[in-house]
This record gives sequence, C-alpha cells and structure tokens, in this order.
Amino acid sequence: MATQIVLYPLPPAASRLGRAGSSALLCSLTLITALFVCAVPARAQLQSAFVFAANPANPNSVAVYTRNDVTGVLTPVPGSPFASKEPVNVMTLDFAGRFLFTASNSPSKISMFTVDPNTGALQEVTNSPFASPSTNSPVFLSTESSGQFLYVINFNGSQAGASSFESFQIDPVNLGLIPSSSGPTQLPGLFLSGATHPSGKSFYAFLNAPFSSIPNQAFFLLFNSSTGKFTIPNPNLSSSAGTFGCCFALDPQGKGLALGVSSQLTLYSLQADGTLGTNPTIGFASASAHSMAFDTFGRFLYVDFLSPPATSPTVHIFSPATLLETSNSPLPSSFPSSGTWIVDPTGPLIYADQVYQVDPQTGIPTPILSSSPIVKPVVFSRPPGSQPVLGPIAQLSATSLSFGSLSLGQTSSAQTLTITSEGGQALSLNTLAITGANSGDFAETDTCQVPTVLQPGNSCSVLITFTPSATGSRTAALTNTSNASPPTQSAQLNGTGLAPAPAVTLIPGSLAFATVTLGTSTPLNVSVTNSGTAALHISSVAVGGANAGDYGSSSPTCNSAVAVNSSCTIIVTFTPLASGLRSATVTITDDAPGSPQTVSLSGTGVAVGPGVTFSPVTPSFPTITQGTSGGVQTLTVISSGNAPLHVSSVALAGSNAAEFAFTNNCAAPVAPASNCTISLVFNPIGVGQRSANLMIADDAPGSPQTISLSATANPAFTAGPAQGGSTTASVTAGQTAQYLLQLAPGAGYSGTVSLACSGAPLGAACQVPASVSITNAAPAPFTVTVSTSGAAMLPPSIPPRFVPPAGIRVFILLALVLVSAKAAGNRWMVGTHSGARRLAGTGALAAIFLCSIIYAAGCGSGSSPVTAPLAVAPPRIVTPSGTSTVTITPSAVSSSGQPLQLQAIPLTLTVK
Repeated sequence: MATQIVLYPLPPAASRLGRAGSSALLCSLTLITALFVCAVPARAQLQSAFVFAANPANPNSVAVYTRNDVTGVLTPVPGSPFASKEPVNVMTLDFAGRFLFTASNSPSKISMFTVDPNTGALQEVTNSPFASPSTNSPVFLSTESSGQFLYVINFNGSQAGASSFESFQIDPVNLGLIPSSSGPTQLPGLFLSGATHPSGKSFYAFLNAPFSSIPNQAFFLLFNSSTGKFTIPNPNLSSSAGTFGCCFALDPQGKGLALGVSSQLTLYSLQADGTLGTNPTIGFASASAHSMAFDTFGRFLYVDFLSPPATSPTVHIFSPATLLETSNSPLPSSFPSSGTWIVDPTGPLIYADQVYQVDPQTGIPTPILSSSPIVKPVVFSRPPGSQPVLGPIAQLSATSLSFGSLSLGQTSSAQTLTITSEGGQALSLNTLAITGANSGDFAETDTCQVPTVLQPGNSCSVLITFTPSATGSRTAALTNTSNASPPTQSAQLNGTGLAPAPAVTLIPGSLAFATVTLGTSTPLNVSVTNSGTAALHISSVAVGGANAGDYGSSSPTCNSAVAVNSSCTIIVTFTPLASGLRSATVTITDDAPGSPQTVSLSGTGVAVGPGVTFSPVTPSFPTITQGTSGGVQTLTVISSGNAPLHVSSVALAGSNAAEFAFTNNCAAPVAPASNCTISLVFNPIGVGQRSANLMIADDAPGSPQTISLSATANPAFTAGPAQGGSTTASVTAGQTAQYLLQLAPGAGYSGTVSLACSGAPLGAACQVPASVSITNAAPAPFTVTVSTSGAAMLPPSIPPRFVPPAGIRVFILLALVLVSAKAAGNRWMVGTHSGARRLAGTGALAAIFLCSIIYAAGCGSGSSPVTAPLAVAPPRIVTPSGTSTVTITPSAVSSSGQPLQLQAIPLTLTVK
C-alpha cells in the first residue's frame, strides 16, 4: 500500500484573479498556501516501507528513504536523490507500485518514473515529461486501484476563477501517458486541496469559487476513480457571505474526512470505497480554521485557529467523534502549524520541524528526533500485508547514552532513559538488563520492576551510571525484551576510562555577596573537594575579571596536596571600591582535568556618604585634524552615593594636557542619584595619538578620580611635490635649482603657514615665500629656489692699476722746487726780447718735465701710502660640489592660537 501526502501551494496564476476584482479572495488564498493534504493509501507491490519526497536542496530531484515506523528514522536509499527533468511540485504513486508521477507548475509538465520494487530507486522514463494541450499548472495528481489512469487537476482552467480536470491513460508497455480524447472538464471553482482514498476507488477535491453567486463559495467534490466523474455531495457547505473554505483533511486509514469553512467544522465517516457516510458531524469553533490534520489512526483531529491578539495560529485538538475540543488542547503556541505536518500512515509519527510521536491517550505530539529531513510533497509506500502499528510499542527516549571520560574508579552522575508504551495495546516488559563487552562498568536502577505491564501512554525510568574499571573505550547496552515489535530493543552505552587523576568539585560554584558598604569587607568561602582518584595539587588561586580589585582571596589550606575525597577552603573577601554591581572571578589552576576552574563572584557596593561614577568610563573622541577643534564630548558625573557629591576642582594633566579643554558644569552640589556634566574638547596641536588625564577632586572615596583621555589627530597639512615637481634637484655650480611644492590641507583645516629656509650650501641663496594660505581644502602650491655660484657666474675682470715706485714720488717734490727756482732766476730776462724768448723756451721745457713727472707719479695720486702694494683682483666664489639638505621650516597656529607641532620639509640639492 502507498500513502500520499502532498502540499499544494497556489501557483502564480492565482494572481490573475485580482484583475477580475477579487482582491478579497486573494487575501484569503494567501492564508491557506500551507494547506495540509491528508495521507492517501494505495495498493502497491513495493517490498519495503519507502518514503518518496521532494528534495529541498534541488527541486529537480526526488529523495527516497526507507523508514522505521517505531523510531522515525529515515535512511536514504543508495543513489538518492534521483534526478528529474522538471521541478517536483506534486507527486503520487501508482497503486500497482510500478510508477511514481510528479508534476511541475512551471513548465506545466507531468513526469513519469519507474520504481525498483526492492531498492526504491527511480528512473525517469525516456519520453518523460508529458502534457496535453490543456495541461496548465497541475496541482493535484491521483491514481486508481486498477493502475490504468492518472487523474490531473490543473489550477488554471479555460474559465477565469475555475480549475480544470483531465485524465491520462497509463501505458505500462511503452512507458508513457496518453491524454484522454474527451479533453478537460471545468470545475466549479479554484482548487485548494485534495486527497486520494486508500482504496483507490475515490478521490476528493476542495474548491473555492470566487465568482459564485455566494462570493468565495466552498465546494467539496467526490470523484469516482473508476469513471473520473465527480459529484457535489453538499452543494453549499453552509457557505454564506463572508465565509471561506479553508481546509480539508483525510484520515490516513480512510475512515473519515473533515472540512473547514470559516469557523464550521464538518466530519464525514467514509465507506470502504471512500464514498461518504450519512449524517455528518457538525461542530463550531470560536475562530476561523486555518489548516487541519488527522493523526495516523484518526483518533485526533488537529485544527489551527488564529485568535487575536496572537499573530500566529495555535493548534487545537478535537475528538473526531464529537468535534469537541479535548482537555489537552491547545498545543503550545510554539508548536508548528498542522498545515506543515507530514503524517506517517503506518506509525504514530508526525514529521514537521522535528519528528514527533503522538501519545495515544492525550493526542499530544512529543519530539523523538530533533530534525526531519523531508518536506512536502511526500508519498509513503506500504509493503504487502503490512498494517498500521496498532499493537504495543516500546519507545526508548534515546538510542544511546554517552558518559564521557572518567578516571578509573570514578562514578559518573546518573543519566535517565525512559521506556514509554506508545502503541494501541498494553506493553509487557519482560526483561531489562545491561549487556555487552563492558557491562560491569555500567549500573542501573529503575522504576520498571520487570516483568511489568505498561498501559498505552505510561512509562518507566532507568537511571544508569558509569564507573570505568579499565582505561580506554568502554561499551555496553541497556537491553529490554517485550511483546512489542521488535521484541528486543537496546540503547547503546559508552564511556572512556582514564588513568587515576584528581577531579575538582567546587561548592558553591559561584559566590553572591550581599550588599556591602564601601570601605568595609565581607568574606565568603569556597570548598574545593578532590572528587577524583589521585591527590589534587593546586598551583594558583587568582582573582580576575571586570572588578578584580574589589575582591581578594586567601587559601592557606590549599597550598599542600589535597587527598582523594578531601577538601580545602578558599576565602574570598569582597571590599567594594565603587557603588553598584561589582563582578569578578576566582580562577583555580590545578592538575585535575578541566583546569583551570572558575568561580563567578558578584556583589553590590553601597556608598555611605558621597559616591561617584562616570559615564562613559573612558570618553571617546573622534579623529580630527591638527589645528582644528573637535566637537564637545560630555562626561556625566553621577552621584552614586547617599549624600550630595561636591566636586572641588577639575584639572588636566599628562603629556598632551594642553591639547584638551574642558568646561566644568559641576560647581554646585550633586544630589544622590543626580548627575552633572563636564564638557570636553580636543584641540590637537600635534599629530598621532594624544593623551591626557582629567583629574576630578571631590568628597567621594578614591578622590581624586582620574579619567583617561585619548584621541588621534591627523596632520594639519601634508607637504610634498606639486604636480610635475620634486623634492630633489641637481644643478651645475652657478645654476639655480627650483622646487615646485604644495601644502595639501587635512580635513577641516584652513590657515596661514609661515615658511623659512635654511641649510643652503656655500655660495648659494635660498628663496621661499614668507607664507602660504590654505583654504577650501585645496592644495596650496609654492616654489622654492636655490641660486648657486661658480663657473657659470664669475664677477667682471678689473684691469691692474699702475702704482709708481715710492722714489718717484719724492722726485716730484724736487722737480717742483727746481721749477720754482728757475722762475725766480728768469725774472730779469723779461725785459729783453732775447730774454723773453729764452724764458718762454725754458718755461716750456719745465712744464713738459713737470707733467711727465706728475704722470709717472699716478696723475696726482700723491695721497696713496708710500708702502702700498700692487693692486690684486678679488677671489672668485664657487658653490662646492656635493649633496646638501635644504630645510623648509613651516610654522602655524591652531584655531585656539597655539603653535602647531609641524614637521620640517627636507629638500635635496646636488651641485655638480
């Protein structure tokens, strides 16, 4: 027998209804996109209990598992998952067990697979997928007991707001699907959900008609699987204006089905062929149903309701016989919606976010596996002759227990294993024992007291301990025999034995001190017990954590070895340094496994008189630019004591104290639980990390308090070559070196930068602008020139000047005396004609002689010193060859007028 469980989500074509003015229907359809479709058994010849499911990791594949109806474990068959040419949105299994059929909404295709009856392996047939001209978004597939036909419901029919129905003949010889020549049949509404009866004689469809005379009228259709014809057993299902058909569920055993129309629930009993019994049961709920499902055996009906102000549905439990809610209803609000459930048709299991087992007495699902690997659509197969698990079931709460590693002779804490009677009949427990290779290392005590009988829903407990007798892995099993199937069940036990070693037990594991007044102390003790199998050696006991300074420890009795089963004491003292919650840890380092061990410490300090705390403890300053001023940062001073706080002074100290400023708003007393503020500003004159301390003097304990200040400043500007420029130059002596430079300002910096040049080599002169203005965040260019001297720049030559000898200068004076004497001697010649001629000639000669003497003496340069040397040309100045560093020194002030700490700009000059 095969059982089909399918989720039929509404295809995108449903959105077309909006164009017909049916927005109310769209809202309602959205609420039911996770409708549950019941388990549908069908005859099959598959030899194992298989599960065929969509593969969430790849929509173009089918996963196949074998299942255990007792434990819920699903095991993938070899080769799973199996490829499909088209996506898998719905599926069904041939009642003869030969074929699996799947369908995709987009494209609208139907795929056909052969099924290996022994392994469950799938193989898509050669001509798959198939479709007729009318196939349009197939959302439901059904087969019938003879294995001749496949029935398909298409979400989109030829009429707006209505689905269609068509049939295909299954060709088992040529492995294909042949569309019926009669074509599709229009249905009276849009398909919501459907299911196939386990007999293969009937199947069902639940519809909603958006354009009916009663808006959103619900229709329930009963199909005859032999003919493909349908009837409408109840034409209106109590539909009226404002109601909406929400949900449908089929008992996996085929004994009943339930319908939900708004808050009305209708339950039909079913005949063996799936036709409806008479006199359905009607019930009403306090809210509209959202989805529903039966348990495996049809003993409980689960219905989801959304009751405001809740925002997600809650699962309620109803008795199918009366449609009254049970005393165990509802399930916790965190329980998954019944619309997501996949119900095993042969075991009391539900696959959802976890695997659950249903209590046969209360109907409450209990998780037995932490996760489920399957998602809808799903089909369950049933081997020939198998029946639902209605007999006794022995359910173990765990399949294995692990006890970890223990020293030889050390006994573990007990672990509990529960045995529960989960079947439909009483469970007879016959034996209960620990068996296996190392059974002597494990011991059990139990409440079962075998032999005993557990009625359905009852349980007993087994407590198991582990005491290794040898090192290494130690294994055993807790085995019970009963009248369940299988009659013998075991839970594996394992642990590891270690060589003798100490072990630490701390009592208590944490210390919580009462409220302690600041300046006083309170002690508490921690007992360290050696619960191992060898002597314990404690190497250190240290206090750490957020408020380690508030705690102290002493452990004089723990300084020597602690014998097995003996103890020593650690005394911890709490002396709060500040008000409020104070926490720390005591760390114990020793030679036991798990070292170091920790004990958490907590206590509350209360100030007597003023107390002070700060928020934040360390102010945070954003990074800004050197020479600018940052935004105001606020330090809140909180009066945490029980008397007014008086702040007497606030001051800055530290290496960069001048770069921070503050405004003290705490001059007045601060009442308990009140606060005041100190405004802080960062005004950097240097770059990089800048730090200082804010010193606050007050009348609280610990005064003065120190608040660390730290901030980062970026340079006011960056000096470097301008475009096409360089910081190096090479010239020949006598040439001029030129440097094209720029100052690129940092974010937010504007100002005037003074420049000075130094370091020019001998015979060179450096010229630099006196200042450069930086504005608008744009680089400011400037030029530095260095003029050198040498062969390319010599002074004009000066001709040598003649300097007469010193003797000639004396001779001039003698010549003047001679001329004067001659003039006096010739006065008598003036009166005669011949004397006059001699006088003229003599005067002329004397004049010529005198001028010659004067010229020879340097043209009247009688003022020169008698001992002056010959005239010499001045020396030539040449800049020596080599490499020099010319330094440009910038200077500027901050926005607050403080000189900035600026880097010099080195330039390299090479003279050839």
